[in-house]
Amino acid sequence: MLALASAPGWTAVGAALPTSLGLWAADPSLASADRCLAVVALARQRHGGASFLRVAAQQAAAADAGVRACTAGALAWASPRAADPLLAGLLRDASARVRTSAALALACRDRPDPEFAPQLALMAARDPEPAVLRAVELARAPERCDAWGLVFAPPGETGPWLALRLRGHEFQAPAETLGPLRLAFGPGLAEATIRDPAGPPAEATSPRIVFD
Repeated sequence: MLALASAPGWTAVGAALPTSLGLWAADPSLASADRCLAVVALARQRHGGASFLRVAAQQAAAADAGVRACTAGALAWASPRAADPLLAGLLRDASARVRTSAALALACRDRPDPEFAPQLALMAARDPEPAVLRAVELARAPERCDAWGLVFAPPGETGPWLALRLRGHEFQAPAETLGPLRLAFGPGLAEATIRDPAGPPAEATSPRIVFD
């Protein structure tokens, strides 16, 4: 699933694999990181937009906030017309992780979207979570994201956020746990570097994987 999620576009031979990914995305017995990868893998399927949008509509309402957050990030790869209704709701989600991911999805567009300008302005003025506010800054000055990035946390770090730096901005990305690893993955994170919350950003040699 990691390979499919990080591919710029893959083609399924038959319907079995996309169907399985949809089932895995909805399986509450799986870890949220596994379900996330299934959602993102569907988002990256070439000519699979309809299948992804069906799954995204379901998982945007998942009980697991981690799955909703990952779904929000994956919507960066959907057409704005299809993604906007879901993103509008996810920007109002009760979870700060979900709101952050939805804002980061909007930060990957070619230009600011006037339809979201009032909502982002309201969030910038009223959202109580610093991570959301920093993601909103990026969303109000978007740049196209062609690559999907996977960033590993330094050993010993814990918590639901991973402190990163992107486009001259310091921000926090929702972190996931995958086995013994703690990581953040999403659109636009290919260019992100890990930063020390108490000091300057780390060197560009910070552990990360970039998928073009």
